[in-house]
Amino acid sequence: MTAIPAHEVPDDTAVSLTVSGRWAHFRNIEGTLNRTYRLFPRTTVAGFLAAIVGRGRDEYYEVFQPDRTQLAVTLEAHEGIHTMSRLHLGTRNSSDAKELTLSKTDDPAAEALTETMGGLPNEEAILGNRQRPVIHMVRNPTYTIDVAFNRDDEQARAFRRDLVEHLSNGTSIYTPYLGTAECLARVTYHGELPLQPVDDEAPTIDSALPVAAVNPAASGSFTVEKHPYNMVRVANGRRLNGTVSVAFSDETDLVATEACGFDVDGERTVAFY
Repeated sequence: MTAIPAHEVPDDTAVSLTVSGRWAHFRNIEGTLNRTYRLFPRTTVAGFLAAIVGRGRDEYYEVFQPDRTQLAVTLEAHEGIHTMSRLHLGTRNSSDAKELTLSKTDDPAAEALTETMGGLPNEEAILGNRQRPVIHMVRNPTYTIDVAFNRDDEQARAFRRDLVEHLSNGTSIYTPYLGTAECLARVTYHGELPLQPVDDEAPTIDSALPVAAVNPAASGSFTVEKHPYNMVRVANGRRLNGTVSVAFSDETDLVATEACGFDVDGERTVAFY
């Protein structure tokens, strides 16, 4: 069983990048579809990196098992949680001409699109009532992600190689986004940075820290969220394999109760999990 937070990491370097965007929405699995986590969850980071290298939905879970890969996530800045509304309108799938109406528009592109689709649904095709649910969004977030791969493991080594290649070239196979496709992400690659364990039984941590290792009396104010930890592949798709409660802040550092800090390139101290 890998310790949480990690006392050892599988490599002496970390692939380091900063991810930012105007908006983010990381669906909270314990609430409604419209609630968001504030911090980039570990499983979502894994999917984000898998999108960059072009791995399919169920093709990367083994790489991000804790004995192969450890992550550190730092919330550098954000402007809080904001609410937006979306209009949901249910429709029946129908090819019935009386339920389809071509749009009246002067926009040639819109007209061509609706003609290609065969029309747009009219009131005859509406199913249920119009809904305008409120969705929670993280505004202007910036996260730094450090990833330590076990290069003795073939799967992790191959994933790391592809990831470094894409990050170095500024490319990706799929479009990287922050939780939902509307929230496009900017990625800044920092390189492969050296890691050193911090010789301190109570290190000050810049990144998120599993809450079990937080000294609340010595730390500043912080937020706690319970995140999905990792996924496993099963016959009909995937299954959640554990959760982790993490503490974080973009204003103050956290003080740990155990020797779990790692120095990244002499610039900051993070905790991996």
